[in-house]
Amino acid sequence: MTAVRVWDLPTRLFHWLLFACVVVAYFTAEGEGSTHQIHVAAGYGIGVLLLFRVIWGFAGTRYARFAEFGRALAELPSYLPRLLRLRPTAYLGHNPVGLLMIAAMTVTLVLVLWSGLYGGEELHETVGNLIIILAGIHVLGVVADSFMTGDNLVRSMVTGTKQREQDPGQGASIASLSGGVRALAVLAVTAVLTVLGFSQSQALKWPPPMESEMEEHEGGEHGEADEQEESEEYEDEYE
Repeated sequence: MTAVRVWDLPTRLFHWLLFACVVVAYFTAEGEGSTHQIHVAAGYGIGVLLLFRVIWGFAGTRYARFAEFGRALAELPSYLPRLLRLRPTAYLGHNPVGLLMIAAMTVTLVLVLWSGLYGGEELHETVGNLIIILAGIHVLGVVADSFMTGDNLVRSMVTGTKQREQDPGQGASIASLSGGVRALAVLAVTAVLTVLGFSQSQALKWPPPMESEMEEHEGGEHGEADEQEESEEYEDEYE
């Protein structure tokens, strides 16, 4: 058996850091004070990680690139019958169904972030629970695929390698210097875009606001609206 390098270090770090941020955000969702700040910071972390992953999807190594995702998804019609027979093909990269789950979780995470900033508490809580459900299904799918194909997918996302009888010559390995420079460049672009986002957006704030500050801000907005309404009623009365 040959260890074939598939997942580069940036992809693996993204995966586990995203997992950590989602877990922290979920278990601090009902907190107040500093716990609420941790929740918001974890949400910001998710946003930065997704931004990095989008850029890395164009600049990363083979199995991290979106072009490879498209090739795998094109095989979905032939993959599904084998999956239904519990004899799925073992992929070096993501299998087609796994990619669909990744897409669903990514869209849901974007909705979680958007609703946390603009969409209201009820929607934020709903999509927050949905991402946990999807993550649970994802974990079950990883376990099932590992049993059916013989690939230890969790271990491969730690080590970056998968075991094959022979090296297919299609691994994601690239020269270490080139890969390191590329990753640093993407990280730098991500950092610049993050700083620009925080400096230009009225919704983003660092450090994350305390819950009391958010309530005061909302109360101030409601107060201004009430004063405007009273002023309009007064003008109508005397016209």
